[in-house]
Amino acid sequence: MHESDHGDERIDKHLKVYQFKPVLRKLFGDIHRLLMSKDKKWFVDTPGCRIELGAGVAPMRDSFPDVEATDVVPAAHLDRVIDAQNIRVAPGSVRSLFLQNAFHHLPDPESFFRSAQIALAPGGGIIMVEPYWGLLASVVYPRLFKEEGFDKRQKSWNTLMRGPINGANQALSFIIFERDKKIFESKFPDLKIIDTGIFPNYPRYLASGGLNFPQLLPDRAFEFLERIEGVSSLAARVLGLHHWIVIRKS
Repeated sequence: MHESDHGDERIDKHLKVYQFKPVLRKLFGDIHRLLMSKDKKWFVDTPGCRIELGAGVAPMRDSFPDVEATDVVPAAHLDRVIDAQNIRVAPGSVRSLFLQNAFHHLPDPESFFRSAQIALAPGGGIIMVEPYWGLLASVVYPRLFKEEGFDKRQKSWNTLMRGPINGANQALSFIIFERDKKIFESKFPDLKIIDTGIFPNYPRYLASGGLNFPQLLPDRAFEFLERIEGVSSLAARVLGLHHWIVIRKS
């Protein structure tokens, strides 16, 4: 969902788009609430703080002020800089780590998992939203973003990184949590995948144009699109564009 080689330029550009599109702010707010519902369902008894990694222009903090907003590049609207592959916090001090379309930008996912294991309190976990790998996603993603690939056949988990946001593989969550799930479980036995699902918001997301493309429909049309979302779980499996993954530390 990113374009520029320079993180500060990308954030400035996307902030203007985000502020200009109320339907997009509503869409992100819905995602925030769903992710927080996963925190409250799975980690309600776990002590510690909540941190979002790679918060970008639509941080969880907009909806939930107690979630610390961080990114690998500095920005005035964020709380501080944190590298997701080297999370510098007190060991065992974090209840939840949130990532919104940030995981597939990590050049070395194993470093992230190792760092997360140290940062998380026992019983805490990772809650992320990532590009899905269904039929529509597999057609759309390779064609929309020049800087981000979508290669489900990539052998390595690592991705060449040319800058803070380029060189990503949007199929990374498929590779690690679906194709190589047994490898993930063997490498990180203390990290358990406990919940997954597909966001039904693909009609609104496509019509909004996201952060990079023009909005396709007037604002008044989005109320109707929201009403038809979630009508068919089969449609979501075919047409879904994003999914969530919840991982708990033993």
